[in-house]
Amino acid sequence: MRLFKFIIILFFSLLLLAVLAAGSLAVFSLQDFPLVSKSKNLTAHEITRVKSFINANNPSHFRKGQKKTTIITEQDINLLANYALNKLNGRARTKVKIFNASAHLTGTIKLPGNPLGEYLNISTIISQQENSIIVKSMEIGDVTVPRFISDLLLSITHQKLQKQFPEYRIAINSLTDFRLRKKQASISYVWQPEIMSQLKNRVATLIPKKLRQRIFIYTQKLQKTSPTIQQKRPSLSALLKPMFNFAIKRSKNNNPVEENRALFIVLGAYMMDKNIPQLLGNKSIGKLKRKTFYLLKRDDLSQHLLVSAAITALSDPDLAQSIGLEKEVKDSDGGSGFSFSDLAADRAGVALANSAFRSRRQAHLIQQRLANVNNESDYMPDVNNLPSGLKNIDFKMIYTDTDSAAYKNVIQVIDKRIAACNIYR
Repeated sequence: MRLFKFIIILFFSLLLLAVLAAGSLAVFSLQDFPLVSKSKNLTAHEITRVKSFINANNPSHFRKGQKKTTIITEQDINLLANYALNKLNGRARTKVKIFNASAHLTGTIKLPGNPLGEYLNISTIISQQENSIIVKSMEIGDVTVPRFISDLLLSITHQKLQKQFPEYRIAINSLTDFRLRKKQASISYVWQPEIMSQLKNRVATLIPKKLRQRIFIYTQKLQKTSPTIQQKRPSLSALLKPMFNFAIKRSKNNNPVEENRALFIVLGAYMMDKNIPQLLGNKSIGKLKRKTFYLLKRDDLSQHLLVSAAITALSDPDLAQSIGLEKEVKDSDGGSGFSFSDLAADRAGVALANSAFRSRRQAHLIQQRLANVNNESDYMPDVNNLPSGLKNIDFKMIYTDTDSAAYKNVIQVIDKRIAACNIYR
């Protein structure tokens, strides 16, 4: 099983190796330039590609003991890896190049300011030989790492991962084959449902305890509040006002930024009809039946706004913007059509959440304004004269793509309208 264990633990070991080398070989390993340049935010096309890969390999479709072979391209590996590393505030990035029976792995970690160098660069070449993989070379900055040291660190990392993460141990034992081919890798394994069970149990541990508690509290408040709103076609404001009044009361003894964060997560989950408490292990809070709320007389705009705000609350406003864009691009190709008004709601949701998290003072201010909001135009921009329902062929004819000047001009109009809303002033 050396082959299968080795390829998985290698990526974990590189990070550990970087940390150790930073202390012992700092003078020689730190450099003034990045080996891997900063990656751009994922485009709509790239997000669609990642989603397609994830859907094609959705484990819920597999039976226990089913043999599965997944082929992942060099491009998809880089997309997935760099999105995950972007969660670290963009300080770490990586690049993988796959050849026949070998691969070149490079990584860069941006360090806090220091006189020795701004970047820690790592370069590794691995080679597949029959049923095993070996490290042909490893360099940290200008330092070449001896083979016995890299082997030792890989072994230590593997042992620690096995002890601390049961799902890692199960995954290792499920692997049956691994092959490196030109610009792609194939992974064969026997599906074990225990892996998903372990990962689901770990989801709750990734959410800080205090945030989980706040999510439970706001979900219970939402359960009590939603049924009391009796209007036939209630405005989203009718929901925001009591919920943010409750946030004001809780913020007297708590951090208003964190209160807002939890509330937006709960509201976004509600719009998606998801039971977040049960996902986090609290089965005592039952599923809440979602009521339809309207924004500018449309129910879909309220969903766009609050789901984008929720994603931003989970610390990824760029993803919130990109997911909204990806949906519109998909809609233009046989769906409801590309809609700039939907994008306006997405961007308003991101702006609202960012305003609510900027500082304690700003968090209090947003709470007060939403608790007393009278007009939807206070937080949602006018969408009149924004193109909607554009089919793919029409979108390409007018805007070419999302990098064109014509497209960016419309986005500038949207952002100016958002900035003019009372709540963001």
